[in-house]
Amino acid sequence: MHNEEPAAPIFEDEDNTDIPVRRGFPRIAWLVILAMVGFVTYMQNGGRGEPHPLEDEESAPQDVIMLLQSRYLVGAASLWQDQDKLTAHKLYEQAAPLNQGTIEQRLKFAIVAEELAGAEEALSVLSDINDRVETSGFELNNQQLELRDALTALMTDYAAEEWTAPTVTPHQRQLIKDQLGWFGDLALAPKQGANEAARSAIIRSAQQTAIALLGSAGLFCLFLMVGIMALVLFTAAYVTGSVQSAIHCGHSNHAGIYPETFAVWLLLFFVLTQSASYLVQDDRYRTLAMAVAMFGSLSALAWPRLRGIPWRQIRSDIGWTTGKRPLAEPAIGVGSYIMTIPFLFVGFLASVILMFVTGLVEPVGGGGDEFSPTSLPSHPIVSTVATADWFMVFQLYLVAAIGAPVVEETMFRGVMYRHLRECSHRWGFLLSFLFSALINSFIFAVIHPQGLVAVPALMAIAFGLTLAREWRGTLIPSMIAHGIHNGLLLTVLLLAIGN
Repeated sequence: MHNEEPAAPIFEDEDNTDIPVRRGFPRIAWLVILAMVGFVTYMQNGGRGEPHPLEDEESAPQDVIMLLQSRYLVGAASLWQDQDKLTAHKLYEQAAPLNQGTIEQRLKFAIVAEELAGAEEALSVLSDINDRVETSGFELNNQQLELRDALTALMTDYAAEEWTAPTVTPHQRQLIKDQLGWFGDLALAPKQGANEAARSAIIRSAQQTAIALLGSAGLFCLFLMVGIMALVLFTAAYVTGSVQSAIHCGHSNHAGIYPETFAVWLLLFFVLTQSASYLVQDDRYRTLAMAVAMFGSLSALAWPRLRGIPWRQIRSDIGWTTGKRPLAEPAIGVGSYIMTIPFLFVGFLASVILMFVTGLVEPVGGGGDEFSPTSLPSHPIVSTVATADWFMVFQLYLVAAIGAPVVEETMFRGVMYRHLRECSHRWGFLLSFLFSALINSFIFAVIHPQGLVAVPALMAIAFGLTLAREWRGTLIPSMIAHGIHNGLLLTVLLLAIGN
């Protein structure tokens, strides 16, 4: 008894190249894939004790998200205060969901309350924190006690129109600045204060955030409208036969090798990225090491070659080709991204609904542990963006806009999708496409670190990218679309919250 495959006949591929039949061991490969996906999903959703390799240990993603939301609200109130005197109060009503989470998060919200609704409202928020602490039996540590008392003294002075805050000691001022960052700076620079330079710098940063987010929202709406029209035209072209699939299935007897390849890649990717994060202790170069590890994981493509498939056939199967119109494929990638936006919109709505259903977003005073950290979906890269210098920005773009599109499109829309389409092609094109796209998109989404509630949104993006792969055959359009998406998100983050 041995594990070698039995002798196989020779078949002739689409390029008239004689290739031995290699059926592979897809069942065993899928067991490995499912085990790895389950393990990675568990690690991404609370099973790991160590920070993510791209996560700044000193700046949790949830803290950065609250900072982003708060800066937007303060910036928007500043931009529109001359047009509508009620703007700040309207925005404060929108800010209510921020008043949850840890003691530190709630203290930061008290500062936002002072900025948008006045010192009396801030004192009300601080009083509510005290009531909740007493009711829940939660014990504040020494630093939390000092922060609460310092902010209470500050807001009490502001409520009495003592804008120099004479009762706040120098130690308390320094504590507010050191522990609360931008929020502390905002608290110590009230509207009526004398330090106009400090106030202007803080408000400019908030306005920058508001402009970046409002501008990106407007661009998204424009893309959404254009994307809907493009999808309608694309569907009509498909129905009339003007658009056809570029992937021809049913000619391959070696598609079973590709789940093996994907399983090898998953193992390689996990081992290489984790090794990079542990071996490179300098945070300044860790993201660059991650990029090297990502590209290194593509060495998994040697597996089908070792299993006897010619490199030319591998490239054809996985979409590493220039396509039928090489010069036009990048532009088609831009169009493919715009057509992906309607899918993303639907997926985003599904993720928001899922967040409410699972209780991740609750009204203020909702159930659960009173002072547990909030757990909105986010990517660990958000923490890095908040403190990135030019060299880190270069590394982030390398990982997000080049590394991830090339590696993930190759393995998901290339290797895995080819296998799924081949094994389901007998079901008819539409059923085979939907099955392959959904399975491929789900695995793509679930192993990402944003959390399970973000799966619908990530699946929607992946579905649009899969449509581009099916339409063009080559991976160039889906890589371009993927790169545009990640690049735009990173750019918005940098403009909104980067230094």
